[in-house]
Amino acid sequence: MPQLDSLRFFAVLLVMIEHWIPHRFFPVESLFLGNSGVTFFFVLSGFLISKILLRNKTESQGADSQPKRQVVKNFFVRRSLRIFPIYYLCIILFLLLPFPFTDDINNNAAYYLLYLNNILFYIQQDWQILGHTWTLAVEEQFYLLWPWVILFIPSKHLLKTLIGFVLLGFASYYSLYFLSVSFGHIDLPEGFYTILTPARFDAFALGGIIAWLQMNRPDYTSKLYRVAGPILILLLSVWFYLLTVQNGDVFFYSMKFFVVVISTFVVLIASKGFNGILGKVLETPVLIYFGKISYGLYLFHFIISTLYERFEGGILPEISQVGIRFMIYFSLTVLTSMLSWHYFEKPINSLKRHFKYS
Repeated sequence: MPQLDSLRFFAVLLVMIEHWIPHRFFPVESLFLGNSGVTFFFVLSGFLISKILLRNKTESQGADSQPKRQVVKNFFVRRSLRIFPIYYLCIILFLLLPFPFTDDINNNAAYYLLYLNNILFYIQQDWQILGHTWTLAVEEQFYLLWPWVILFIPSKHLLKTLIGFVLLGFASYYSLYFLSVSFGHIDLPEGFYTILTPARFDAFALGGIIAWLQMNRPDYTSKLYRVAGPILILLLSVWFYLLTVQNGDVFFYSMKFFVVVISTFVVLIASKGFNGILGKVLETPVLIYFGKISYGLYLFHFIISTLYERFEGGILPEISQVGIRFMIYFSLTVLTSMLSWHYFEKPINSLKRHFKYS
């Protein structure tokens, strides 16, 4: 599914734009690009991880296949080989750096080392140099839960369980919002409550529902593909209209729904493949490559821009033009991610061959 790799890159690009371009340059008050990008990532993770686990759940019923607990073990090892190395490398480097802006990491090392930094930021109601890693914490907490859900809940109850997680995600999101309002903890239109894992269950579970439908209801999935394009266009049209209006409560209550549902339909269509010009663009080799190194792009992008700003005007030249600043940040991020992928991540990732599924 090469188009999903390209869409990974575009999701990271949305986050980069959110972090690197001041909102005064946006045509409307806020486009919520960062939120849209990470929501797409969560839906995509839910889809891909669920599909892996569902396939192994089916195969584990064979006489010569791995038992479910072995599948869980291999899943955790394989995810760890992909996720941990550069994350912990960054944490260790920041723990060793003698700069004032690393004090938060030194003082709260346990949160970062245990992937609880989203909870830390919620408690602090503040971002730090590694503030964007809240998404990695949410992903890791999802990985700890999801294999047990997919593999051990009886198949006849699994779809109902996934729907339950969707409803739980929406309920958690709005409940945490009202709780945040009650305590006066609203920093942005979204708020810190959006970085807690229960508020993201809907995205992961909707991705899981796509995987379940593809594996268990191919006839229904084929019908859904035929109408997915027009539905996606309709959803995008309404969403863009709401973005331009941004009418208080209507906008807030619809934001969560539209972003996660649009992401779900994009993943659904891309898993089979967009047609026409869009499909050809998404299958461009350079975009697919950027998608493969997207984890590094996401992890390094905010670190690079923050470090540059810290030393700007001193050892680094000052940049006044937003466009030039963006291109410098982007170039440095791509270069760092390429080096990280080829000389650090990829060799470690190749160890997955020792922990194959059935």
